[in-house]
Amino acid sequence: MLPMDEKRHSTFLSAVETGIMRFLQAKRILMKAIGNALIFGLFWVLSLLPLSFLQLFGRIIGRLAWWLNTDSRRITEENLLICFPELTDTERSRLAKERLQHLGMTSMEMAYVWLRPVDTVLKKVTSVTGHEHVDTLLAQGKGVILLAPHIGNWEAFGPYLSDHFTITNLYQPPDNPFLDQIIYKARSRSGAQLAPTNTSGVKALLRALKRGEMVGILPDQVPARGSGEFASFYSVPAYTAVLPYNLIQRTGAKAVLGYALRNIDKGGFDIVFEPVPDTFYSEDQLQSLTALNQTVEQAANVAVSQYQWEYKRFKRQPNDERKYYNKH
Repeated sequence: MLPMDEKRHSTFLSAVETGIMRFLQAKRILMKAIGNALIFGLFWVLSLLPLSFLQLFGRIIGRLAWWLNTDSRRITEENLLICFPELTDTERSRLAKERLQHLGMTSMEMAYVWLRPVDTVLKKVTSVTGHEHVDTLLAQGKGVILLAPHIGNWEAFGPYLSDHFTITNLYQPPDNPFLDQIIYKARSRSGAQLAPTNTSGVKALLRALKRGEMVGILPDQVPARGSGEFASFYSVPAYTAVLPYNLIQRTGAKAVLGYALRNIDKGGFDIVFEPVPDTFYSEDQLQSLTALNQTVEQAANVAVSQYQWEYKRFKRQPNDERKYYNKH
């Protein structure tokens, strides 16, 4: 082959390769767009259904998750064994089955909570207990930290909070940018401010507390390494976020426990606010973190099957010991 022909051949192959790469890139973009459209379409369809139907469908999904022996089932069973060793196998099995059904209901309720009008969601609040605790603490002008564990439906809790209080919530976006848009819009549409889970987000929480407002924190997630300390949770070491403790020490703010329990009989959610132990305000960090975990236990014990037992709360242990979840 002549040099000129070799050059033309090389140019041709390069053009073909570029064309293929562009085609594959366009295909990926198209498939992603189709996937996002399907996700939104599914959410939209589900949001049109009555909440009672979604809960029924969620129960079916939960039963299916049980019979398929999913990771959610196995982790739930292990967590219940860790936290309630005094129960019989039969009792823990019953709780695990109920938990998976509530997990299914929470999943199905999300579309309703995120996409239905805020007023429609607020009409599903069947009762409110302890609102006076929040009013009393806000009146002190130091700001209020809402400790909202993963129990019941925390997404259904949000519209009530932003409808009654000026609130700033920590927010960690999901990996899917499209899903992030849906959740971010849903959580902020009724007035809540969302702060990222980084230094700028912590500064936003501090500013809100200094203005005497409310900030919302999920206290029962395993924090990033270096952002927590070990404290007892159901008598087991649990890596616990130090952020609430630091906020209290820096601002003098007060705290309240809050959650939204599912009330199937009335077809909605019961909003509950409860005071936290006095030891939560201790200058001793370990004592404060232990009290923080006690508030989560307090909430979980109210409705055990509505708590997030499928979460690997004890995955980080002292000295990096792999003591739990070795089969998951």
